[in-house]
Amino acid sequence: MLTRGMRQALMVLALAVSILYLWYRGQYTLNLETNYAIFASLLLYSAEAWGFLSMCLYFFQVWDLSEPAEQPILEGRTVDVFVPTYNEDVLLLRTTLQACLDLDYPHRTYVLDDGRRDEVRELADELGVRYITRDSNQHAKAGNLNHALEQTDGEFIIIFDADHVPQKRFINRLIGYFRDEKCGFVQTPHAFYNFDNFQGSCNFNKKKYWDDGLLFYKVIQRGLNRWNAVIFAGSAAIFRRKALEEVGYIAVETITEDMHTGIRMTALGWKTVYVSEPLISGQAAPDVTTFHSQRLRWGEGNLSILFIDNPLLMRGLTIPQRLSYFSSIISWSAGFSRIALYLTPPLLLLTGVAPLKEFTWTLGIILASYLLITQMSLRLVSGKNWSLFDIELFSMASFWTQIRSMFRAVFRRKKSKFVVTSKRGRQSDSLAPYIAPQLVLISISFIALVWGALRLVFNTSSDWYGPGIGGPLCMFYIYLAWVVVRRAMGAADQRFAYRHNAVLPVSFSFEDTGGEALRGMGVTADLSEAGINLVSYRPLEVGMSGRFMLRAGEQAFECRGKICHAEDVNIPKEAIENPEIPVTYRYGVHFSDLSPEQTDELHRIALHFAVPQLYSHFDSRVSRTKRLAFRILNVSAWKKREGRKPYRMPLVLGGEPGGASTFAVSEDLSRSAARLLTSTSFEVGRETRFLISTPLGEIEGKARIVRSDKRTFGPLEMWENVIAFTKFDGQGRGTLHSLLQPLDEESVQYALCARSKDAPQPLFQPLAIGLLSAAVLVPSSMAVFRSINSDDLFLQEAVSVGLQDEMDYQRFESIYRKALNSLPSNSQLSMLGELMMRQDRSAEAEELTRLMLSSEPHNLDLRKALADTLANLKQHEEAEQEYLAILETLRTTTDIVGMSAETVLLASARNLVHSGNTELALERFGELIETARAVDHSVISEYAGVLVSTKQYGKAEELLANSHGDPDSLFTLAGIYSAQERFDETETVCRRILSIRPEHIGGRRLLGDVLAWRNDFSSAALIFAELMEDEPDNVDFARRYAELTLWGGSHESSLEIYRQLLIEDISRTSLWQGFLDAAAGAQTKASRDLELCAEIGKRLNLTDSDDTELLSRLASVLLNAGQPKQAITLLENVIRQSPRDRRAR
Repeated sequence: MLTRGMRQALMVLALAVSILYLWYRGQYTLNLETNYAIFASLLLYSAEAWGFLSMCLYFFQVWDLSEPAEQPILEGRTVDVFVPTYNEDVLLLRTTLQACLDLDYPHRTYVLDDGRRDEVRELADELGVRYITRDSNQHAKAGNLNHALEQTDGEFIIIFDADHVPQKRFINRLIGYFRDEKCGFVQTPHAFYNFDNFQGSCNFNKKKYWDDGLLFYKVIQRGLNRWNAVIFAGSAAIFRRKALEEVGYIAVETITEDMHTGIRMTALGWKTVYVSEPLISGQAAPDVTTFHSQRLRWGEGNLSILFIDNPLLMRGLTIPQRLSYFSSIISWSAGFSRIALYLTPPLLLLTGVAPLKEFTWTLGIILASYLLITQMSLRLVSGKNWSLFDIELFSMASFWTQIRSMFRAVFRRKKSKFVVTSKRGRQSDSLAPYIAPQLVLISISFIALVWGALRLVFNTSSDWYGPGIGGPLCMFYIYLAWVVVRRAMGAADQRFAYRHNAVLPVSFSFEDTGGEALRGMGVTADLSEAGINLVSYRPLEVGMSGRFMLRAGEQAFECRGKICHAEDVNIPKEAIENPEIPVTYRYGVHFSDLSPEQTDELHRIALHFAVPQLYSHFDSRVSRTKRLAFRILNVSAWKKREGRKPYRMPLVLGGEPGGASTFAVSEDLSRSAARLLTSTSFEVGRETRFLISTPLGEIEGKARIVRSDKRTFGPLEMWENVIAFTKFDGQGRGTLHSLLQPLDEESVQYALCARSKDAPQPLFQPLAIGLLSAAVLVPSSMAVFRSINSDDLFLQEAVSVGLQDEMDYQRFESIYRKALNSLPSNSQLSMLGELMMRQDRSAEAEELTRLMLSSEPHNLDLRKALADTLANLKQHEEAEQEYLAILETLRTTTDIVGMSAETVLLASARNLVHSGNTELALERFGELIETARAVDHSVISEYAGVLVSTKQYGKAEELLANSHGDPDSLFTLAGIYSAQERFDETETVCRRILSIRPEHIGGRRLLGDVLAWRNDFSSAALIFAELMEDEPDNVDFARRYAELTLWGGSHESSLEIYRQLLIEDISRTSLWQGFLDAAAGAQTKASRDLELCAEIGKRLNLTDSDDTELLSRLASVLLNAGQPKQAITLLENVIRQSPRDRRAR
């Protein structure tokens, strides 16, 4: 448990880190390069600033959580209880009125019927409640209350909504605070009994319940005690009439009369008190329609107060009160910051323009620290009432309603209408208006994901920043919206009565068709005013009628009922053959012929017995962190304890002759003991009989009470008892062991823990809608993408395959002219420049770049494009000047977006290499290696190549030594060894390359050459044969293979390859010498070989070739082939060129 000082220190730390983060973001990270970039940056930054402001105001509200001490009852005062109603169901209203009548302090109960309904008047007469109505509904609930105030005279006024059922001690618990004559009202929290509501997340098995009111009622309102700024929440509050009279009764100017009235009372100096103990049970918004209808009214009404009694300007309020009320009001406008957060990721993907200059490690560390510290502080300050995921989920559910609230408060507040929240069924038949914002957001985000993927696939952008950051955020917001839509589309509850998760012991008796009595015991899985979900340990027949006895502590409820339906029971096959496997049956039982008094009794059992225990069930949840800390700090807890199963089965204590029996439900069970809750205590050490009804039969015996501790569940006092089994009758011990060691753990857990099934959320319908939407959105997104990026896609293809025809040239000219009149993207500019260079239009490429640079002289991307163009034009000195100017700007300016010094250094180095200034080029490469965080291996290889060209082999080897297994870098290293004729090392490196990447062409080629240089012609030939198979059109590989087979003595094989190559193209002069060598050594020659020799001779004569060696070799081949005339002609030609050539003579 955090102390007050620790809480406040955490809040200060979170605020300090947030200030540092926002300062850094504003100072160094905003993208201000273009108008749209400014818009995107400020959109996100404003949302972050709003979050900081909200956190500041929240921390101010909860700076000191205080709880007023309980006060003695103030006797002898007059109290009027008001229950305003308009169109609420009469049965629901009956429950509230009955509970009001049961309040344990003298009072008068009034039902204020604005619906003017006869059935409500009759209900009031039946119950003895005073009935007040009026002729009109002017000012809705506020007018109804004010009319009643004029008709009554009680010193204190209590207000309950029609569905808010108070506990008996409500007045006794609160009226003592009015001993302070300045106390104007006391507010209590709104607790809900329908845990499976739309505004909450509930998991009974994990003991987890959260709704969007917990933070307000359990944290904020407690903090507002410190500032005397407690908010009147419309119900579950008690007022001093005098305070109401001083403010003119309930405020009627807005549709949130509650908060408005409370502010006015505080401004007049009245004291406000908040007690955090839940004293009522109400109904939360059960579905999406009621949720949004309620939130829209609350948001619109609260924000309207700013235009009537703005707490920042209102007289009489202290500064803390002004800030507290303003914080509560302005929180309803958070939808604008939310939509900014939701739209930032898709806009990033769609436009490619980031709201940040660049994502640096510094920013990443600051951002991570900011998120970690603020969320940790919020969690620790708020306790388990802070659930980040649930808060994000319900922000997603309500952001558009908050925006609508703001709009209506600003522009339509004079037309505001009080809409009563439906308590039975949906507020509207159509779900579309309530889930449309989420569906639109899902569509936009999905389109953005597709768009971002297409930009990468079609290479219209090389930016991975957008998809890497925006993509996951888009998917997260899509998931949140998807969860909201699934919840909203859940089937409307067709039941008229709400089913409470209550596990009570129940006895039943039926008469079977033979007239024999059929009796048994079971438990309830849930309970309503109309019936129960019965867990039985024996099969029953649908349609059977009988008597049921339910017990809730000392209360016993008996009535008739009928089995209306049976749940599907999947009995395991093993259970049919093995009677030791427990099987349970579930039946829906409808109570029949209930009197009004019996209905009231059922409501009392549900709301005053079951619901308090459920709240205690959720409050008992211990976080994983606390459980781990407990185990670490309590070494004795490490030893293995006897396993206890949370089985809920009917258990009876007593039953001795002449003694009373106590009926309960086991809380958990082990081999030696059981735990149960009872309404009375037992003497520790007492021996008693017990009976447990189970699916395997009844277990009876004797037990000893080992513990009996008092437990409080809100207003309910119970005793937690632990009994230790001392003796079993018959086979009871074996039956218990069979229960605790089931074969099918999962099914037994569901059966014996009496769990209710969670309400199913639809999957098929939203999934079908999603798939159909995707089927439309993906193709349409691709079509739009192709249309918008058609110029870029055309240029990409043209760069790849060239301009093919006249239409391509015309299209290119059109894009070029368009670029002259607009600002093309850097990628488009680069592609235009490359295509112009291919057409020898370098001057026009330069002109285009300079033209655009004249309109944006500070655009470094354009300056670099100009430098690149100058380098292509071989204007190396001018290009180098541009590169140096860009580098200087990058070094002296901190807010450059999208360009790094490493890119410019590499371009400069390459330009210097091409200009022949390798010395300066090496300096640029060295600076690049030193300053870059990470350098691509290809750049390292390029740097090494320049070193090799200057014969700096040692430096090149040192540079490549840390290549970490990159094949391309290793290949460069092998080339260095080869250049120095270090063939052993060359072979070793080549084989290492091939072990990493067996298909590496360069490594295989070089290995083959090395083997050839070492006269291993057969091995080398095998390598080149494999290369020929991989690249059959590669003439160089074929020539090399032919050479190796020739050197290895296979003249015929070599001749066959040469022949084929020359048949394909006789002009390949580099093949002539090898062909003639192979032909000279071959034993037989084909006629085609002689034709090729003749063609070679003709071409040599035509060119007056002076290659006497080639001429001599050709003459030798012709002579051996039996063609002496042609040979003599060639040899005479050789002798004319080389008269002293003895071999030719």
